This record gives sequence, C-alpha cells and structure tokens, in this order.
Amino acid sequence: MKTISLCLRAMQAALFAVCAFLCTSPAHGQVITAPLNLRCPTNVTLWTCSDVAIWQSPLPVPSGGCSNYNVICQPPVGAPLPIGVTTVMCRVFDACQNSDTCSFTITVRRDTEPPVIKCPSNIVERVCPTAAGACGGIVNYPTPTATDNSGVVSAVVCNPPSGSFFPCGVNVVTCQAFDRCQNRGVCEFTITVEPGGQAPSIQCPPDLTVLTCSNSAVVTYPFPVVIPAGTTVICVPPSGSVLALGSHAVTCMASNARCFTTPSASRLRRSLRIFSIRAPSGITPNSTWFMPINASKRSS
Repeated sequence: MKTISLCLRAMQAALFAVCAFLCTSPAHGQVITAPLNLRCPTNVTLWTCSDVAIWQSPLPVPSGGCSNYNVICQPPVGAPLPIGVTTVMCRVFDACQNSDTCSFTITVRRDTEPPVIKCPSNIVERVCPTAAGACGGIVNYPTPTATDNSGVVSAVVCNPPSGSFFPCGVNVVTCQAFDRCQNRGVCEFTITVEPGGQAPSIQCPPDLTVLTCSNSAVVTYPFPVVIPAGTTVICVPPSGSVLALGSHAVTCMASNARCFTTPSASRLRRSLRIFSIRAPSGITPNSTWFMPINASKRSS
C-alpha cells in the first residue's frame, strides 16, 4: 500500500511538471511570471433594514499564474445573506488549471440605531428694532453635524432654518436627520433674541450739479458721513459711475454687525442725492467748442 501511495505521488508530481512546462513554454504563448494567487477582501460588514443583505462587492482579486481566471465563491456573489456572520470560501482556476483559495467573513447587521446629531450651543443674539419697530432679527447659525453607525445619513434639516427672522425671546430650533432605514435622530438648541444695539446714523452730502459737454459724465461724490466711524456704507449708484443727462437719485445705506439704516421714507429722504447733469449754457451736447487766449468762449 505504501509503495502504491508513493507511486501516485510521483505520478502527480510528473503530471504537474508536464503541465508547468506546457503552460510556460514559449511555443504555447504563455509565460508565468508568478504563482497563481487569490487575494480575498478584508472582512466585510453589511448593513440592512430587513433580515438579509446582498453581497455585491468587494470581490476577490486573482493575480499571477496563467490568464483567463475563473473565480468561484460560495456563497456566490449576489446571494442573500442572513443576519450574522457568514464565511465566504473562494477558489480561482487559470488556463493551466492551477488553483488557489482564500476566505473572508461577511457580517450582516440590521440598522436599528438612529443617527447621532450634534447641534450648536445655545445662541444669544442682540438685535436692533425693525423698520416697523418690532423686536427681532435675522439670525444665522452653524449647520449641525450628523453621523450614523451604518455610514449613510441624510442632510440635516432644521426648523426654523438658519437665516430666518427670530422674534425677541427664546426660540427653539429643532434639527433632524435620517439614515438609510429611516431611523430619525433629533437635537434641539435655543436662540435667545434680546433687544439692543443701535443702528448707525448716516448723513449724505448736499445735492450735486455736474456740467458736461457730452451726453453723460463720470460723477464722483463725497463719501457720506456715518456714526460710528468705520461703519460699512453702500451707495447705489456708486461714486465714479457714468450717468446720463438728467436727475439721478443716489441711495446710501449704512450697516454694522447687527443694525442697518432701513430704507424707510424718512431715511430714504436723507439718502437722496440729485445730480443735474447738463451742458453749459449755449453748448449743444457733443459739439466742439474752444476758448482762444484773450477771447470769449464761443461755440463752433
């Protein structure tokens, strides 16, 4: 019996040597640069909202040996896997009938935990009265962050959203996010709005008249006077604009970190600046005129 076993092993070794010769022979057009190897992925965790999960990736990767790999796994790719740990056994064959194996585990977990949301700290904001005299203001706040054990979470939605008008008092903001299984995570914080602060004052320069020999002119005007100094001022149209003949209203608004000059009727009148842009008397727009030395001005 021992002699027969030794003979069988010798025959197997001889057959393997013949196969290796045939597969590596240049006459057969195959060159083996490395032994056949099958590399399985690291252990995988799949999340599911039901009782099973479908494994689609990652897949084992063959290398070396001959070409034309054939990879077979059990259970196969696409098979439904139950809750728990499943061991996947994979084997690869190449064109020379070499083979290699590897294995890994797939852990299927049902997602029952809601996302974890982190809201910003409670906010206290001091605001100026509105144009109508109401107490409140627009408040912006940081977007809360959300994470989930499954790695997939929806965008966080808050109510009232950032940038809303919040009346004076304590306002509760509620934020929520959902995971793939519609588990909901919620967090809350408060925005306390208090009256305070003062809108900056603004004083525009006097009305300005600009003379031009054309149909338009580049108009520059003094900067409005604001209190406190350094307050941001925006004027429309800005100084340095090209304006056509006629009268033009310039509206300027001053704002600080909390308050701004509201364009109400009273403040708008303070912000008006009228430009009368006209040609000098007796001069037609776009005509040519000159003033000789020791001579009075005349039009051509």
